[in-house]
Amino acid sequence: MKRLITFGDSVTWYDRQRYLATTHTPGQHCVGYQQVLRATFGVPVRNEGVSGETLQQIVQRVATFAFRPGDVLVLFGGINNFNKEALSQIGSPSTLAPETFTGATRHCLTQLAQTHPSMPVLLVAPYPVYKREKGWSAGAYRERILALGREFDRPVCDLWALDVKADVTRFFADDVAQTGFLFHPTDWGHRLIGRQLADALAQLN
Repeated sequence: MKRLITFGDSVTWYDRQRYLATTHTPGQHCVGYQQVLRATFGVPVRNEGVSGETLQQIVQRVATFAFRPGDVLVLFGGINNFNKEALSQIGSPSTLAPETFTGATRHCLTQLAQTHPSMPVLLVAPYPVYKREKGWSAGAYRERILALGREFDRPVCDLWALDVKADVTRFFADDVAQTGFLFHPTDWGHRLIGRQLADALAQLN
């Protein structure tokens, strides 16, 4: 491993950014999960997180990224799909439709297998998240990522077991009274995620 590339949404983007005004620590710099990866592996970690993106948008950027020999890709999405889309937009388990969560991810993994067959790819299944209108979930996206990992023989770091409900105020930076959702980890939450990712990545090499 010469370099880690982390693609994702705002959870990935937040590394070294300032927490927003609607969080419990506004203006403080976030110590993202990438910091654990830098400390663990001693390699550069390139942050390709973009706040607000669905997995369909994330994989469009993966398709045009200039990967180099020795790169390892971490692909983390699904929370904004839960946030923004009707569940039907996940698509059927076998769909190839690029506008769906499943079809777009399948196309991305197919393309990577053709263009970068030796590059390690770690898929990340999301932890439970909360939205006032929907309650706690994102489980359907987690299940689909697990299934795609099996289909393409790609490892999945499954964050679903993180006990976020028991540690809401420690794990989530969002002020639910202002936002109506709990999506973004605190520094403490990022460390938990980073350790799980580091354990999974260590088994790729």
